[in-house]
Order: sequence, then C-alpha cells, then structure tokens
Amino acid sequence: MENLANQKYWDGIFKHSEYEIVPKSNFIRIWIEHYFPVIQNKSCLEIGCYPDRFLAVFGERGYELYGIDLCEQLDPMQAAMKSKGNKIGHFWKSDFTSFKPDQQFDVVASFGFIEHYVNWPDILRQHIVLVKPKGSLIIETPNFVGGFQRWFHSTFCKASFDRHYLPSIDTHAWEKILIENGFDIVFSGFFGKFHFWYEEEERNLWNKLMLILFRIIKKILTHVLSEGKKFYAPFCGVVARRIQ
Repeated sequence: MENLANQKYWDGIFKHSEYEIVPKSNFIRIWIEHYFPVIQNKSCLEIGCYPDRFLAVFGERGYELYGIDLCEQLDPMQAAMKSKGNKIGHFWKSDFTSFKPDQQFDVVASFGFIEHYVNWPDILRQHIVLVKPKGSLIIETPNFVGGFQRWFHSTFCKASFDRHYLPSIDTHAWEKILIENGFDIVFSGFFGKFHFWYEEEERNLWNKLMLILFRIIKKILTHVLSEGKKFYAPFCGVVARRIQ
C-alpha cells in the first residue's frame, strides 16, 4: 500500500517529542472526551500511537492502553506511560498493513493516519476488524479539503500537504464503509475552532510575512467564527459504534 509519509519522515517530526498528554484546550482532546466517558475494564488501541499525545487521554479516562507503531521509541514511551499510572496492555512495533493481533478492542483509534495512504479504504477496513462487538471506532484527520485549509496548507506548507492523499479525507465515504460493516455513526464531520499549523520548510519573504499576518488574524477569528465549519475547521473525523 502506498504510504505518502514514510517512517523516516515521522522519526524526524517526533525526534524531540516528549510523552505528554495534550492540554485540556486541545480540540481533539475535547472531541475525545465528549464521546468517551471515564470508564473501567475497557481497552483502547491507537494505530500510529507514538508519541502518546492522544492515547494518554484514554488512559486518563480509565482505559487499558494498547498501541502499534514503527517508531524505535515505543519501549521508553510505554515505560513513561506506565510511570504516570496508566494501565498498559501491549505495544507492537509493526507495520499496520500486516498487523494481525489475536484480539479485538473496545475502542480502536487513529489520529492523522489514514490520510497518508492512497489505498485508504483497505486501511479503514483493517481498523474495522479490530473493533469488538459493540465497540467503538474513532478516526481523525486534518482538514485539508475545506476551502481555506486547502489553500493555506498547499501555499505555506506544500511539502506536508503533498504527504496527504486528499481523496481519503472524505467523511461521507468513511460513513458508507462503516455502515456496510455494521456500524452506527455517532459523529461524522468537521470540528474545532478556526486554527492552522505549519511545519518548518523553506519559504520566500512574502510567505514569511503572510504567515506573520495570519498569526495575528488567527487570534481574532478563533474567537469570532463558529466551530465545525468545513471551510476553515482544522480537523475532520468520525466516531462510530459497532452494532453487534
């Protein structure tokens, strides 16, 4: 399966990362907490789990944590998570495209994962088979298809933008596959207030000046614009529950 973001890229992105839960103001954390209550004796698997920013939210809510990633730092990450009082299951250093564990999970999650794959429907179906009966699936990707977000990232962060396969960022297509496989849709769409981010790369002077202006504008628009609009919301996602 063609992956537009190889492991060398991820190792570079996360080489200075620490194993810290995202802050309470994080849009994805707020989204998770809205749909997943504090609970006991349930398991959560994150696909592409390093460096633990979102899996830790489930740990804080009482889930036993599992993960899969190709990153070399899985062992120290697992130790750090355990030291913070999380219930730890198993972490696999493995390529997800060939991942076949001998168990299913109450929650299967991925954040910023499937949109890097050209053959994303197969990746989604591999998520699905890991969900227990009456279990849940939560998938998030950045919104690179809304008008403002697509323009912003293709203009100011082209290298990162090109690592994303835009046809995969389609919640209606996700819904269709999930419903065909026996899931009810709990949430599907775009979420978060006006927001954007960008990675370090070479930019001309004009683009550098424009980014300064956008950082100023963002402080205003974040408080003025309503949430969850496709044109400018930073994220899209789906929460679905297996019927039986």
